This record gives sequence, structure tokens and C-alpha cells, in this order.
Amino acid sequence: MKYSFTKLDTYEKCPRRFRIIYIDRVKQESRDPLVFGDVIHECLLLLTGPMVGTGAHKPGAMFVKGICTTVATDKGLTGNEAFKEAIDCLIDFFKTWEAQSPIIAVEKSFEVNIGGITLTGKIDRIDDRSGEGSVIEVVDYKTGQTFITKAEAENSLQLGTYDIAARQLFPEAHSVLTTFHNIRTRQKITVEHTSEQIDNTKLYIRSLVNQIESERNWAPKLHEFCVYCDDRPNCPAYQDALQGKRSTPVAETLNDLEAVAREREDVARLYRILGKRKKELEEAIRPHLTNGPIILGNVRYRLLKNRVVEHSAEDVIAEVSKDTRIDPAFLAGLICKVNTKELDAYITDCEEIMGKRLTLLRARLENVANRGVNKPKFDARPVSEEIT
Repeated sequence: MKYSFTKLDTYEKCPRRFRIIYIDRVKQESRDPLVFGDVIHECLLLLTGPMVGTGAHKPGAMFVKGICTTVATDKGLTGNEAFKEAIDCLIDFFKTWEAQSPIIAVEKSFEVNIGGITLTGKIDRIDDRSGEGSVIEVVDYKTGQTFITKAEAENSLQLGTYDIAARQLFPEAHSVLTTFHNIRTRQKITVEHTSEQIDNTKLYIRSLVNQIESERNWAPKLHEFCVYCDDRPNCPAYQDALQGKRSTPVAETLNDLEAVAREREDVARLYRILGKRKKELEEAIRPHLTNGPIILGNVRYRLLKNRVVEHSAEDVIAEVSKDTRIDPAFLAGLICKVNTKELDAYITDCEEIMGKRLTLLRARLENVANRGVNKPKFDARPVSEEIT
């Protein structure tokens, strides 16, 4: 069997799913989050492909919208919000394109040998950072909604795998950089692996392959993508989760942080699965509420109007200034805030009119922006496998 990062990652997350996809070869249905990612990747392939080795100019906003519309239709992306977000992400991506290095390849396929193991894959984009082939940057696009930490990037099996492949594809390169570029969060993290880290990645790949080839049980594991798995009706771990069965005891005291953390992760896994199930059940009931409330199992279900109240900034300032006698200009600076996304979308639409002045306008707006820090957001994610 030939291996790829996707295969190795699937086994890490759930051996049962690995068996279903790669041994039993059961075709999997695309889910909404995967469709969104497919649309972004396909659009970037079509939009950056003409730039390979040509130095072609970046595409304009209207052209990006046209490509995204075509691809979203072909891929079956549904939901106005998702469609608009895809366009916004792609337009934002090309705003900083002036600083990009020459592109060597996009969707570059590879097949390399690592100690007798055949590793295949496809790299989203490869740039020539030096302009003369001595520094290569491998870029992998991400479309998740969470930020990636530096430690996660450094310990990423995917980036380590792509580094190994790039070194074999471009043996003349003196240095290889690997980058996660999250199109959704606008985050970029670049890592330059040491030779020791590369050696450890190869050892870890060998370890995973040995586990796969000696696997007999193919036991399921709960993970964040369980809610999108086609095997949910047949998976014992998922069915136990739907019943609320927990794998760890309740922490006897909140002062025992190890016990608290174990219980928290157990509850988080169940919460994701049960939350998704709750939405599915609600969507099954919703169509029956269009003509009014219904009672099922002694519970009344109904659709409540979601009222939205909006005020004209000009009218509000005039009314408040009239009673408080505060200068309207001062009041506007005090209570009026600009919706950054709406402003950004409007400015982008003006690109063809403003031309190069658009870059200067963005710089001026950045200089006058007020920045602050909100309450720290609680974050928890698995520590990456130690391969460095």
C-alpha cells in the first residue's frame, strides 16, 4: 500500500475509519465543511495556476467572484453565508499578493521513498522565496475556523511530510520552508525544520505504518469529525456518545486539575456530538412549525420571530445631540463604530476604480484603526504528537 499524510492522519484519528475508507473502500459522502474547503482549494488552483512561472498579475475582485460562483455551483456549496464567506476569504487572500514570491508550482503531486515506504501526496503551492531556487517555500492551505499554534505547526506531521517531499523534489535548494496559510482566519505560520526534526518525522512515519500493517482490531476513536462520518449509524463509539455514555469518571473535586482536564475532554467530545444531533432533530421538527406551534411529548414547539432593530447613525446622532447638546461630530466619534467587514467589502469593490490608490487607502485606514484586547478566549486542543 502507498501512504499519504491523509491516510496516516486518518489512522491517527480513527483506525475504524481508516479501514472503511482505505481497505473496505467505502465511498464517503462530502459534508458541508469539506465542501467549503474544496471550493477554496479549487478556486485558488484556478486563480494562481496562471501565475506559475509567468509573473502574471493578481486577479481582480470581480474575476475572483466569478470564479468562486462557478466553482461553488459545481461543488454544490449551499448557504448564502458560506458562499459570501468563501468570496470574502478569496478576495482577502489576494490583497497581500504584491508581497508574494514567484510561484514554482500549484497542486504539485509527489511520490517519494522514505526507508522503503512509498509516500504520495499533493502540495497546494510551492514558491521560490529566493528567486533563484535556493530557498523553497511549501504552502498548505487551511480552511478551519481555529488558529494554529507555532508548536502545532512545528510538530505537524503534514508539514514534516511536505518538507521531506520538497527536499527530494528540489535537491538543489539549500533551505525549505513549510507554511500553513489559513484562508479563513487569515493566519500564516512558517516553519523551517532542522535535520533532526526531519529524521524524527521519518521515524514517526515508520512507526505509524508499522501500526497500520499490524492492526487487527480497527477500533473506533471519538474525534472532532465524528459528526460528519458516514459510518455514524454503525459506529459503536458514536452510538455510545449519542446515549451520553462517558469514558471517564466525574472529577471528585475541581481542585484536582488532572481529573478535571480528563473529564473536560470527555464532556467536550460528547458535547460536539450531542450538539450536532440536537441540531439535526430540530431541523426535522422545523418544517412542521410553519403553520403554528405543535405539541410533542408534552413539549410545545414553535418558531419565534427574530426581530432585528437597526438605527440610522445620522438620525441617532441628531436626536441625542438635540437633547444632550453634545457636539454632533464629537458624539459621532463616541458612539459610531465602523463594521470592518462591510468597509472591507466596499473598498474591495472599488478596486477597479481606485487602482494603486487602493493600497494607500488601506494603509491609511490601518493607521487610524483603534485596537484593543477582548477577554481571553478559553482554548483547548490536543498536544501534537512529539515528532521533533
